[in-house]
Amino acid sequence: MSHSNKEEKKDSNQSTENDGKINWEEKADEYLNGWKRAKADYMNFKKETEKKQEETVQFANALFISELLPIIDNFSTDVTGAKDSLKEKENSWLVGFSHIGKQFEGLLEKRGIKKIKCMGEMFDPTLHEAIEKQKQKDTKEGIIIKELQTGYTLHGKVLRPAKVAVSG
Repeated sequence: MSHSNKEEKKDSNQSTENDGKINWEEKADEYLNGWKRAKADYMNFKKETEKKQEETVQFANALFISELLPIIDNFSTDVTGAKDSLKEKENSWLVGFSHIGKQFEGLLEKRGIKKIKCMGEMFDPTLHEAIEKQKQKDTKEGIIIKELQTGYTLHGKVLRPAKVAVSG
């Protein structure tokens, strides 16, 4: 063997040793990075699962609430109508019913249910359902002029759109 062949063989052996060492370090880094990605994926999955569970809990009673809303509407309408038609002496018992109505509203708000604002607002098809269109002087087109049925949102999502009359 010539001197240059011995040097090439020696360099080749060193290269193999260095490659082996670098290869192990690269493998360790690869596994560490893989573990970090898996951990991040798990944390994201955990957060997503928790969020979905919260949403499930929030909207689990949406059907029940939807069925309850007409009863609350009727209660509110009846109390308001009775106040208008009764004399002040006869009106005193309605004060108790008004308090019950306020308790209903408080309970709804506590559970994330809010009334959709209507009067004087610009019509928004994602929140409102136009039932009537009426011409009104001094009112810009598309402004809600009458609320026919209260609409509600549940945690920001429309549970029932408000039925309204719009200026046209």
